Amino acid sequence: MRAWERAKYEYSRRSKKDFLIWLYRSLKAKTLLIFHRLLSKSLGEKRYLLFLKKLRSRKLSNSEFIEIIEIDPEEIEYISPLREELKWFSTGKIKSGDWDKNLDRYSDLPFHMALKKRMGSESWDNIDEVRKARDGGIKWPRKPGRVGRDIEKTEGLIEAIEKELPFHRALKKRMDGKEWEDIEEVDEARKGGIKWPRKPDEVDKDIEKTEKLISSIRQDGYLTQEQIKNIAHDEAEKHIRLDVLNEVCVDLDRNGKPLFVDGRHRLSLAKIMDIHKIPVRVVMRHKELEREK
Repeated sequence: MRAWERAKYEYSRRSKKDFLIWLYRSLKAKTLLIFHRLLSKSLGEKRYLLFLKKLRSRKLSNSEFIEIIEIDPEEIEYISPLREELKWFSTGKIKSGDWDKNLDRYSDLPFHMALKKRMGSESWDNIDEVRKARDGGIKWPRKPGRVGRDIEKTEGLIEAIEKELPFHRALKKRMDGKEWEDIEEVDEARKGGIKWPRKPDEVDKDIEKTEKLISSIRQDGYLTQEQIKNIAHDEAEKHIRLDVLNEVCVDLDRNGKPLFVDGRHRLSLAKIMDIHKIPVRVVMRHKELEREK
């Protein structure tokens, strides 16, 4: 029933030509997913992913099998036709054809539209996209029965990011040469008037820790997440540590523009909250782009 409701929804919002393109891509992606899952189950997930790495690495020129780059979230305007469940099975793939044309806009994604309304102070229960998602009529990150749980997860992400934002503003002012005592956000945090990574009576201790980190960066340079976790990306790739490599996922079209694949919670929040740089993992590349390299 859910598949039928989804098809009716897509038919209602597209021209006949665009609906047929959507239907063809959906069926093709579903068939490919079934194929990969059967092989993965037969060989074991880790062994199968290592096999795909060996197979595809030969065709990559200057690109890495696992490539993590930093981009502005606003660069991601369109959605790749690749299913999010294929984000590991399609890693390192080079694909020709017109798969990067006639794509849906990310801004039209139901989850993104719902989150914008939520960030505008509208209640989840009053948002039309949420009601439709619970009925299984539109695309959503989770199945209809798990929409409520997905909303809880999203609320947790919103709270975590909102807590960090005043701190980031304060840190930027400090890095621009302002003293902590002259920074408005610090004064507000001490009074408990804004969200901060620590409680009001722990703000000064947090500032002391941050100041030590600033001195360390100035002395030793910026420490990446690879260094902090002591797990380099190439080491995580070697042992297929998917948790270490699990960033927002994108495909690259023929012009090198990122197309959304997976990670809509983080990407939508980054767009709405005006975060300028996020790490993304490249999944699939267009053949013309790889030929240019």
